Amino acid sequence: MKRKLETSWLGIGGILLNDVAGTGSLTSIKAFGNIAYHTMIDDNNLLSFGISGGLVQKRIDYTKLTFDNQWNDKFFDIDAPSGEPFVTNNASYIDLNAGINYSWYANDNFYFNLGISAMHINNPAETFFNPSTVNAKLSSRYNGFINATIKLNDVAILSPMVYYSSISTSSELVLGLNGQYNLSGEGGSTQLLYGVYYRNKDAISPALGFQLNSFQVMFNYDATTSNLVNYSAFRSAYELSITWNGIYNRIDKNERAMKCTSPRF
Repeated sequence: MKRKLETSWLGIGGILLNDVAGTGSLTSIKAFGNIAYHTMIDDNNLLSFGISGGLVQKRIDYTKLTFDNQWNDKFFDIDAPSGEPFVTNNASYIDLNAGINYSWYANDNFYFNLGISAMHINNPAETFFNPSTVNAKLSSRYNGFINATIKLNDVAILSPMVYYSSISTSSELVLGLNGQYNLSGEGGSTQLLYGVYYRNKDAISPALGFQLNSFQVMFNYDATTSNLVNYSAFRSAYELSITWNGIYNRIDKNERAMKCTSPRF
């Protein structure tokens, strides 16, 4: 039992999200709690299980929207009936998710992990209409991924990945490759970060960044390659991230650390 406790642990977390989008000020508030159980099968293999659940609340302002029934051949008359069967401007539901992850820490030069997860496993209903008149249940979304980290030499690391997601009749496949190049030589802490991702039949996303000790800055650009580029006027999205990586130390004087071999400088 003592050995089991020393090689297994729980992780807990939470997510609080507020998002407002669109002309109708569609507001989404999400509050989730997460818990994961990790167990070391042996010195090189780790298995993790996790569940997540929480409350989702969505709200929309109909007064900021116009509908086809309000068009009077000259303009949209906002005082005219919309003709839409709205019964509320608020929708709330409980959402549940779960996943499993396996990691193999082969040696100092190779790391591999894969996982699967399911979202909306309770198929909650999300609608501003009468739920008895429409099929408002969210389909479960299934995700799978494979990652690897390969240390080529003392200054270069490559990390290929594959991600697949499916919901109802739609699916998404993403292929990616990240790289790290140690600018300060073996054992240094200054790194050039780069990568490229390809979303099947949709977009390509190059990325470039820099890391100094625990501080990291990353920039990536999402360039559309599908026919949607004709509607976006060749404008795509970009992201800028600033990250600090650290280790959380327990206050307990009897704290212990779980260490696994993985490729790093």
